Amino acid sequence: MSIIEKAAAKINLSQDLIYHEATGSWHYDMVMASVDLSDRLTIQERSDQEIVVRTSRSFLPNDARNHAYRAASLIREASQVKRGLEIIIEKQIPVSAGLGGGSSDAAAVLRAVNKLWDLDYSREELLDLALKIDADAPYCLLGGIQHVSGQGDQLQPLSALPASWLVLAKPPLSVSTDKILHELTPSDLPDQANTPAVLQAIHKHSYQDLVQATGNMLEDLVFWNYPSLAKLKAKMQKFGTQGVTMTGTGSTVIGFAPSLNRAKHVYNALRGFCKEVYVVPVLQQGTGL
Repeated sequence: MSIIEKAAAKINLSQDLIYHEATGSWHYDMVMASVDLSDRLTIQERSDQEIVVRTSRSFLPNDARNHAYRAASLIREASQVKRGLEIIIEKQIPVSAGLGGGSSDAAAVLRAVNKLWDLDYSREELLDLALKIDADAPYCLLGGIQHVSGQGDQLQPLSALPASWLVLAKPPLSVSTDKILHELTPSDLPDQANTPAVLQAIHKHSYQDLVQATGNMLEDLVFWNYPSLAKLKAKMQKFGTQGVTMTGTGSTVIGFAPSLNRAKHVYNALRGFCKEVYVVPVLQQGTGL
């Protein structure tokens, strides 16, 4: 028996960080959304007890460095089921792009193995496992439009976004999240938070308010390290996208378009110097977990 799961990419409509001096740790305050760009995973049992990961991108690791492998190992250890698993990942989400591809693959594995082995784990139990992988995995487990805070462990579903299209542009460079967060100090961040305004715009179901509110506290730091991303953002604004911002720690830059025709115009303008460009709608509904 095999199970096929989609693993949707995520975007950040806002990403604020708060430093907790007592613990010396960063907490997030974000609004995240799923978009219609997905990896496709096939998960099946093996006759031995091995966990085997195969991907369509030969440069990706297939051991414990791979989030999907780690998810399979965690849920097998928690359930004490001594069976092997084979995970085949057909990648569509750009790698190291701030789109949560690895986290979403891991979440898809948790959902699939829960069904494959009839574990009947609750949503909360799966969320606990996801949090052991990384801060994005709990969100990716649920998907949809969510207010995400804490260290990725606090999730609150939000109402649908106003009708629009998104342009995603991923230049040929990768940004290390660990490196950015390691270098980050409280003085690096602006005082102005974006998440409250994004939450208000969603509550009002206002497209104009939403594109004015989107933002990412890490942009200045990342753009300082990678100036080409600032140039990409400027080009996207020039070509007609709105609410242009970096998602995650990059390197993907996203922008809104009020119509498919506008989004396609931006797509065509960007393709001359950026190979990985996508036009996608937001997935308003979550995974149903």
